[in-house]
Amino acid sequence: MMAFMATPNPTALVDSRQSGDESIDLKKVLSEARNHLEKTALFSKEPLKNSLLEIGKECDSPNWDGYNAEPINNAALQEAGHLIDSLPYMTVLPDVIPTPSGGVAFEWHNQRNALLLTISGNNKINYAAKLTGGPVHGNAKFLETIPDPIKKILADNFRASM
Repeated sequence: MMAFMATPNPTALVDSRQSGDESIDLKKVLSEARNHLEKTALFSKEPLKNSLLEIGKECDSPNWDGYNAEPINNAALQEAGHLIDSLPYMTVLPDVIPTPSGGVAFEWHNQRNALLLTISGNNKINYAAKLTGGPVHGNAKFLETIPDPIKKILADNFRASM
């Protein structure tokens, strides 16, 4: 598992009901600080995005695994990119794995818990988790934001510590 983590969203600390130049300036400064942090090695999602691009190139033809796997479809790659972008802040980044059915899987694991998400390009996430509180599984609609049940699993079990 990668040792990188997503950054906190500093603009979320600014009350969106505030108005005026000070609020706009603060939001701009905080947004610039977040952009800077995301470019540093410790906080960057770039290695995860690079892994996704590599998978897309290596698994773009039929039988890429020698066992008749389907090529990774573009819709799955696009959805996987949206998932990476929408990972909750301070979440440990997962391993990215191609699936033989043409989708992309994300795997988190630590000493006590494991979570597997699969994306196939059909606007749905399938998930299965083995957690200290017991197994959890299901599927949820995915439209560029991670569904709440999965966010909760990530926040409760795969939150990065500083």
